[in-house]
Amino acid sequence: LRLRSEADPSSANETIEATTPMDAVDFIFTGYLEIGDHRMAIINGMEYAEGETIDAAGHYIRRISATRVVIGKIGQPDSHVLPLDESGLGK
Repeated sequence: LRLRSEADPSSANETIEATTPMDAVDFIFTGYLEIGDHRMAIINGMEYAEGETIDAAGHYIRRISATRVVIGKIGQPDSHVLPLDESGLGK
């Protein structure tokens, strides 16, 4: 488990419904965990918390809910919403 808090400060007032175009995002959200007040998303087989960077390109978790995850990119205002894919098969 890696916990980092590099979330873009501009995301503090973001609503989970907000979505804008982003460069190609190849992530699959296949699971959700909630332990106390901590939420985690399983993306591409790895567990992530809000604010955690998920790849070398600077994508990170902005928001997690049971049905979707909002992905951002450090230094960019764009976001991408990943719906829960319980099949694990992707798009």
